[in-house]
Amino acid sequence: MRSMPTLHGSLLIVCLIVGSVPVARADVAPGDVIDKTNWEKAQGLLPEPVLDWVKKGDLILDIHAL
Repeated sequence: MRSMPTLHGSLLIVCLIVGSVPVARADVAPGDVIDKTNWEKAQGLLPEPVLDWVKKGDLILDIHAL
């Protein structure tokens, strides 16, 4: 019977997996307006259905600082 991995070992595995996932670099900054003319700036930052709305001009994003 296999023993359950320890919490420490599980956290190490999660960190290795997360560390190997490519991170989307934001090409947007506060004050930007993302619309159908520059939707590429938000590619990889938005779910595809939302990005499709921006591409079609159905959605315009005003970027603000949190």
